[in-house]
Amino acid sequence: MATKLLMNRLCCDKTTEDGADEVYIIVTGKNSNGETFSVRFPGESQHIDMNDGSQPNDNSDGDSHCITNRILCSVDILPGQSWDIVVLIMEEDGGTTKTAQEIGAAILDNTGNPASIVVGEILGVLTALGVYREDTDDYIGSFAMHASNDSDGQVRNSYRPIDRARVTLMAPEASRQVQFRFDGDGSDYVGDFQFIL
Repeated sequence: MATKLLMNRLCCDKTTEDGADEVYIIVTGKNSNGETFSVRFPGESQHIDMNDGSQPNDNSDGDSHCITNRILCSVDILPGQSWDIVVLIMEEDGGTTKTAQEIGAAILDNTGNPASIVVGEILGVLTALGVYREDTDDYIGSFAMHASNDSDGQVRNSYRPIDRARVTLMAPEASRQVQFRFDGDGSDYVGDFQFIL
């Protein structure tokens, strides 16, 4: 069954520093069969300029106050399978990945989920071996999502904040939606996310 993690919106109520934040998102996942993925949104070496002023949403000509309706990842969940997905919201200063990798490895190591721990260990080893670019990036916050396709064909999902994040709204289970507030490195962001079938 094809499923997607949708970011309904991510809004900047306070930047990490004076001026615009260059926001990017790292999404990492591992399924119960050992398959893994890691993607950067909006793309490798790309970011979205976000600000806490009166900028329009989804502004293609400059800073945006909010970005809306973006698919962060798409996965297949076969009956009996599950996925653990970690989402890190980052702000790019130096244009590289070391800080994000270190944070991602630590988060995955501390999820308590064996599959995620393995991904975290691999990411940590790659970072220690120097597989990164120099950086001074800021860390806005992170959360995890677990999704499973039970043997009866019912797909279930749950969310939890990991670091520098808190749940501010959990919608009824049928809607599969959650809202987080992120406050890392002096920022204040709010994001609405939805798992869709």
